[in-house]
Amino acid sequence: MRTHRGGLLRRLSPIAFATLAVGLAVAVAGVLAWQVAGWSNVVAVLRHPQVTWIGWAALGEVVAYLGYMFAYGDAVRADGGPRLGMLRLGALVTAGFGAHIPGGGFAGDVRALRPEFEDQDEAAVRMLGLGALEYALLAPAATGDAAFLLADGAHVPLSVTIPWVAAVPVGFALAALASERIDPARVQRLPRRLVRPATSALGALARLRRLVTTPQRHVAAWIGIALYWSGDIFCLWAGLHAFGAHPSIPATIVAYATGYVASRRSLPLAGAAATEALLALALTWVGVPFVYALVGVVTYRVFNFLLALPLGLLAERRCDTA
Repeated sequence: MRTHRGGLLRRLSPIAFATLAVGLAVAVAGVLAWQVAGWSNVVAVLRHPQVTWIGWAALGEVVAYLGYMFAYGDAVRADGGPRLGMLRLGALVTAGFGAHIPGGGFAGDVRALRPEFEDQDEAAVRMLGLGALEYALLAPAATGDAAFLLADGAHVPLSVTIPWVAAVPVGFALAALASERIDPARVQRLPRRLVRPATSALGALARLRRLVTTPQRHVAAWIGIALYWSGDIFCLWAGLHAFGAHPSIPATIVAYATGYVASRRSLPLAGAAATEALLALALTWVGVPFVYALVGVVTYRVFNFLLALPLGLLAERRCDTA
């Protein structure tokens, strides 16, 4: 997963990137605490932690990592791909969740996995397929929960619930149509700079289609991604409960899915700064007061982001020497 040379950003070391990510996250959280929530309010909330819930938050993140290992391993070995050992699999997954990779974890995955395949684009197809699988579970879950909140009359803005209920089914229909109807030969006639991304995207859609139509062959992938989302969302939910916020599970899922514009593994620097702001804001839309939302998100990010940094850097070294 070594970064290529060239350009100032690419010459920075993984530790420098991790330090930059922490600085951005702390700066944004600090500004939000000072300018929006108010320091006195934040301090008042922090005085009464429920330690048991903090322990549950940590356990949720452990479950999330283990689940992602199952899904990642299936994505790599499917259709005749290599079977990765547990140590290498664990190193790849952990490194990809770190904030030291400028292009995000998926970019690091592609670089690390290319030697495993004869076709140099196959690693990208598999990782894009894994990313598509993530949202093949999260998006319907968020849609169902948004529909429940609508039917239940919850005080959640329609601008939050309606897009999930209306847009996700249309998006899935278009993706299914594209994976079945688009002719790869036509793609090959596109300008050269567009062929590789288009081919990889279509390959990922085709792989997702196989996962959907033959789920019995990819039980590990489906269970793994379900455990990943469940563990990560539970970590956030427990972090909120640890400091006195008690949103419902459907509201938490909708806020989580709304606050993450893209999955953590695909975001540069593991979503530092953007996630803290957007996730806290999304929680206010489902009824969580901002000060509780901010403290809960920061608690969640301690396990989801901060503690992942040293683990990711150690795993990076193992990936480089494997």
